[in-house]
Amino acid sequence: MRLTNNPKEFFQWLETATEGTLFSFISEWHTKGESSEELIRFIEFLREKAPPLSLSDLVYDENAEIGVSLHAHLAYDCAGTGGDKSHSFNISTGTAFLAAYAGLPVIKNGGRSASSKVGSVDVLYELGLDLDISEEKKLEAFQKLGLSFFSSKISSEYLLPVKNLARKYKESCFINLIAPFLSPIELQGQIIGIAQARWIPVIKEIARYFIQQGYRQKFILVHSSEEFLENPSQEPKDKLDEFNTALPSKIIFISRYKDEEKARIRVSQNCLEQEFILNPASKSFSELALTAAKLKDLEGGDTKENAQILLKIFSGEAQEPSLKIKAETLIINTALMLLLKEDFSLFRDERSLVKELTRNYVKLKKILETQNLYEFLRELRKYFTK
Repeated sequence: MRLTNNPKEFFQWLETATEGTLFSFISEWHTKGESSEELIRFIEFLREKAPPLSLSDLVYDENAEIGVSLHAHLAYDCAGTGGDKSHSFNISTGTAFLAAYAGLPVIKNGGRSASSKVGSVDVLYELGLDLDISEEKKLEAFQKLGLSFFSSKISSEYLLPVKNLARKYKESCFINLIAPFLSPIELQGQIIGIAQARWIPVIKEIARYFIQQGYRQKFILVHSSEEFLENPSQEPKDKLDEFNTALPSKIIFISRYKDEEKARIRVSQNCLEQEFILNPASKSFSELALTAAKLKDLEGGDTKENAQILLKIFSGEAQEPSLKIKAETLIINTALMLLLKEDFSLFRDERSLVKELTRNYVKLKKILETQNLYEFLRELRKYFTK
């Protein structure tokens, strides 16, 4: 595994590596387990090759459309590692739309499907957004609407052979762990869904590193698993990298450390950390009367089907049971994402966290019931058109 210690050598080797040798390499590395130190070396190498764009030069626009109040130097993202093999509909893509409409400035980084069935970029094209437009037009959309979508150049220019191999065999590998950290835009905060429990310590270490380096101010990490049930099976198998009502979720808040918070919240490597196990279908969320879902209820289909799911939710047409559960899932994930703009130290216990999530959920549900996000999508299409 010498190449994992030297990204430069790895990418030189990648230029001539056969599919067989590349598959053996990434499979052996994945079986061994990717360490945070190895992955940070790869991330730093790729950040140097394609430095993320700072938004500090954008002008604050007081007349932003759709009522979005936007500070141009702030942006947030929602991403997942993928690899849970749940075949869920595009939850994080829908979350980006709803969060931005609710006033959180969002720049979502995404790509085409690798280990998942339908990637973010796949469904965005189906929704009528051409991501091959110029960077300037994408930034203009962000300034005017508080939402934009980027596809990392790193994935297409440096990691394409690895991504193609992952897509071909529908297998997870190191690209799943580093992709959420490769946004072409510097971000204020980020929510990352984690598919596999063994990846949690690795993602936490990378998140701490990003905060220490000033690349991010805060993270929310999410991992849902059958193992968090009161009576899990002997070998828990069900898992998801999204917040949901089918399985309890481990929610981890990581943010920059301040001296006055030391006495109240655990500090690790100069970062504040709080962990909660939440189940939106439990009594704690009784005020919301959410439907206890099964993972099958969250499944999507092909690109067209997933786009139609989002369009029906955006248009307030999620009446039948399956769509209602998907809409609730979208809202609860957006309610969690909106916490990125809050001071994490306020969440001293589960009660205070649930209270804030409930408040956000009620607000977002009302938006979907009374306003048409399809019009928001139509406005966005004006920018994402060549």
